[in-house]
Parts: sequence; structure tokens; C-alpha cells
Amino acid sequence: MQPESETRFEVLSRICNAVLIASALLALPAVGISLARIETLGWQPVMGLQVLVALAVWAVMLFRRRLSYGVRSWFTIGVLVSVPLSGVASFGLASSAGAWIPFAGILGAILLGHRAGVLVLLSTILASVVIGTSVMVDHGLPGFDLVAYMTSGFAWAIQVITWLMVGGVSVTAIGVLNSYFVASVAATKQQAEALEQSQREYREIFENMVDTV
Repeated sequence: MQPESETRFEVLSRICNAVLIASALLALPAVGISLARIETLGWQPVMGLQVLVALAVWAVMLFRRRLSYGVRSWFTIGVLVSVPLSGVASFGLASSAGAWIPFAGILGAILLGHRAGVLVLLSTILASVVIGTSVMVDHGLPGFDLVAYMTSGFAWAIQVITWLMVGGVSVTAIGVLNSYFVASVAATKQQAEALEQSQREYREIFENMVDTV
């Protein structure tokens, strides 16, 4: 049981590292485009948070071999929760980062187990409900022309990058898991064939012994 557990741990660690690397690489154009919106939207506090998160992602990615799996996995989930929630709080439903909200729970289930995934999903949804309720009660509107922003190239560029990040991370995680399952099935099949061959050999030996007697 121990080798299987270690193999599974290595697979999850590889998924976590792949997510960190993909997030770090895609964070560069995402933050660049986000900061380019200052001329249109003005400075938004969420932009500062995005810069800090991008720097933190790069730091964790570069030192990932020195960090434990627990630190890397929870950090990754924390990023996937904080970025979309801050985006929704700043831009409402117009935020492209909202696509990360359900995915945070999915990746949490992959990296940390189904209980952690459910906890992450429910807590993120609850936070989203609180943010949405606050917006509806206060009738909070962004301090810029929302229609002009939604039809701008910046909005479309960020949306495309978000789709690329969500899709890329999903494909990476599922691809690694699929490879692990395929390899596990192949190994199990080989073990079954080896066991069957061994049984045939023992049966032949036993039959020869009977004939000799």
C-alpha cells in the first residue's frame, strides 16, 4: 500500500507544480493587461492585489522544490479563491475572474480530497453570496463606464486569458490524472498476467510430480 500511496502523492505534487507553472506564466500577460486598464478605469485596489498575487505565485513556483506539498497546494487554492473574489467585489458579474470560482473547489478536491474540495467550494460560494448581497443592497456600481469597458479590447483580452488559464489548468490536471490511471491499469494487468503465468507453471510442476509418482 505504501508504494501506491507514494505514487499517488507524486502525481498530485506534479499536478500542483504544473498549475503553479502555468499560473506564473499566464500571470504576466494577465497583470500587464490589467494594469493597462488604468487609463480607462483608473487605479483600482484589485490591481495592486493582482500584482502581489503574481509576485507570490512566481516566488512559490521558483522555490516549489523546497516547499512542502501542503504549502504549495493550499497556496494554489488560496490564489484561485482570492483572485476571483476580489475581481467580483470590484467589477461585479462583469469580472472575468469569476470563472475561477467553481474551479477552485474542483482543484481543491483533486489536490486535497473531496472534503477539502467541498469546503473550498461552499466557502467560496458563500463569500460570493455575501459580495452579491452587498452590491444589491448598496446598489454599488463601478466608478467607470461599464458598457464601454465590456466592449473594449482589454476586457476581451482578459476574458480570453482567463479561459486559457481555466482550460489549461483543467486539461493539465485531468491529463496527469488520466496518465496515472492508465499506467495503474496497465501495471495491474501485467501483475494479473504474471500471476496467471505463475499459476500455470506451478500447475505444470504439480502435474509432473504426480506423473512421476
